[in-house]
Amino acid sequence: MVSVHVVALVLYLLDRFSPFGRFKLANTDGTEEDALNLSSAVWFAWGVLLNSGIGEGTPRSFSARVLGMVWAGFAMIIVASYTANLAAFLVLERPKTKLTGINDARLRNTMENLTCATVKGSAVDMYFRRQVELSNMYRTMEANNYDTAEEAIRDIKIGKLMAFIWDSSRLEFEAAQDCELVTAGELFGRSGYGIGLQKGSLWADAVTLAILDFHESGFMESLDNHWILRSNVQQCEQLEKAPNTLGLKNMAGVFIVVGVGIIGGIGLIIIEVAYKKHQIRKQKKMELARHAADKWRGAIEKRKTLRASIAAQRRIQSNGLNDPTTVSLAVDTVARSNVTPRSPGRAWPGDSDIRQRPIPRSDDIRLSPAAYTANVSHLIV
Repeated sequence: MVSVHVVALVLYLLDRFSPFGRFKLANTDGTEEDALNLSSAVWFAWGVLLNSGIGEGTPRSFSARVLGMVWAGFAMIIVASYTANLAAFLVLERPKTKLTGINDARLRNTMENLTCATVKGSAVDMYFRRQVELSNMYRTMEANNYDTAEEAIRDIKIGKLMAFIWDSSRLEFEAAQDCELVTAGELFGRSGYGIGLQKGSLWADAVTLAILDFHESGFMESLDNHWILRSNVQQCEQLEKAPNTLGLKNMAGVFIVVGVGIIGGIGLIIIEVAYKKHQIRKQKKMELARHAADKWRGAIEKRKTLRASIAAQRRIQSNGLNDPTTVSLAVDTVARSNVTPRSPGRAWPGDSDIRQRPIPRSDDIRLSPAAYTANVSHLIV
């Protein structure tokens, strides 16, 4: 849950601040219509995790897409692991022993790969001798019987012996000490322990009543749990019931991959920003060069126009001022503020406003009809 929202937030930030994200490449009016907003990023993360479709809100920048691919791989592994764990819980059954008990057909019928034994000359050995229906099984056991129970239990642990038939209390005690040992089937050939007393003893009734009282009060059962079954049997049952599932420790590597993907996305967005700044600087240099070239072309055009104007002035000077439609009047604008208005008698055509103003006769009007300077204004009449 936390990983989904963390990845969604990082995806939004990467696509938001990346110079190649949808927000940076949106419309010129500044709207974020096509940008990956936070809700779209959360929907994208959940859609990838649950494989339910991601819609239209997908990251555009390269850094966000890399993180999206890492998240897709993470989602695939997590979903597959969760499915495997769920299947393990659903099909979980308590491990069964290879033998179901004394009446197992594999024990009754001789098999080369299945060996069972007991202790020679013991009460169990005598029991099998007396049982006619177990005679076939006893003939197989007789060749494998052991001298002591300890030897048989040792061979059971190393796998040399498949089944050992012995007193139930001793077998339950050994199974409680080692979880690899399991008692199979129901008890058979039941017999009890007794306390020997002298015939007609006064203690016989008292001991019998005390034993019955111990059974009724649960004291005998508590003795069995304390001395025979011990507390280790509870741990063995938990181990048998617990499935071999994948925990957080086993999945830590996948979360590390997601963390590496987040760090990689952040590194990529830094590279994208640096690359975009480099492009901007390059574009500015090109614009400056283009502006300088345009300015140089404009200067050349002005120079050409200036030369053509000078040539035209010279032609007018050489031809005289006979054509009134091509007369050019040049006035020095530097000294124009100090020049007094021309007298009406000396005014040029078009100076109707000047004719109506009185002008002193002593004014020196500097006229240069054919002259041209760099700072002049032209009047075509």
